[in-house]
Amino acid sequence: MLHLHRLSIGYREHLVAQSLTASLPKATLTALVGRNGSGKSTLLRTVCGLQRPLEGKVTVTGDDGGEKRIGPKTVSVVLTPSRYLAPAISVADTVALGRIPYTTLGGRLAADDHRAIEKAMEICGIGALRDRNLNTLSDGERQRVLLARTIAQDTPVIILDEPTVFLDYSARVQTMMLLRHLCTTEQKTILFSTHELETALPAVDTVWAMAESTAETEATSTLLTGDARTLIAEGTINRIFPEYKS
Repeated sequence: MLHLHRLSIGYREHLVAQSLTASLPKATLTALVGRNGSGKSTLLRTVCGLQRPLEGKVTVTGDDGGEKRIGPKTVSVVLTPSRYLAPAISVADTVALGRIPYTTLGGRLAADDHRAIEKAMEICGIGALRDRNLNTLSDGERQRVLLARTIAQDTPVIILDEPTVFLDYSARVQTMMLLRHLCTTEQKTILFSTHELETALPAVDTVWAMAESTAETEATSTLLTGDARTLIAEGTINRIFPEYKS
């Protein structure tokens, strides 16, 4: 579904990682983990098209096997939300922003758009909040609204940067259950970064781990991939996170 083709990421003056080759199968949930400064956010921004790769490319494969470019109809993204700066617009209007790629220049919503918005709010269980302003919600409620916006955007791939940040344990578990539901029921392919290993690793299909590069290159990180159980058993997770207790 989503593929990295010898991808090099970073900035003109700083190479973060190079020659990354990996794939995300359709309808799978993948956690991107790594220490602070390892390049997780740089990788996510490159994958979703917000930052240009230094080399290589990222592609999405459609059901017909053809490659599609990264864009607002193939990949939706939620970056780390601010805990304190939430716009004073309603929940329903926030979710409706996900339909922008499908509207006319005038921004008029069609019947299909309204159905997508209602379905997204139903999936995320936020229908009762539709008239509330975003800045009156709890952290957990606001995260569900942002997820609903990406569902309304109706892309096959969803990219999330720290979707459980600021959340208490109960809200973190509920968020992971929702992401799992989106993969199994809605057939979404989801990649998300996280520091919450205890919550994330038992729920995901695969793990992308940004680890310190051991090769003699300018790159500071490399990407290790596999299922969580294997990466834990072979010691990869503990090498990156010595404090992690499986």
